[in-house]
Amino acid sequence: MDKNTFKCAERLVCVFGSQVAINPFNEDDVDEVLHTEDGEEEFVGVYKLNDGRFASIFHKKTNSIIIDDKILDESIAHVASSYEKIVYLGLTDEIRDNLGIKGTK
Repeated sequence: MDKNTFKCAERLVCVFGSQVAINPFNEDDVDEVLHTEDGEEEFVGVYKLNDGRFASIFHKKTNSIIIDDKILDESIAHVASSYEKIVYLGLTDEIRDNLGIKGTK
């Protein structure tokens, strides 16, 4: 994880079917780290937040463009009302496989 990982949580998308606040979050809001993969080019994390929401971050480390302290690239964060929704609607099959998440899709 690099210093810009949580900056993409300012650009938040709510997972379909979740009735949760779309408030940005940062490291201080994380109650539990559920899954992470920290590669050379990208970082992926799945979290349970202090307010009960679940969140995922996909952060592209390479070619990040930062203007006025905001990331303008492929990085994105999702929030959902449950672990199942964040994992199966907020992550791609490839990311789930890379994180070792098994189960019905």
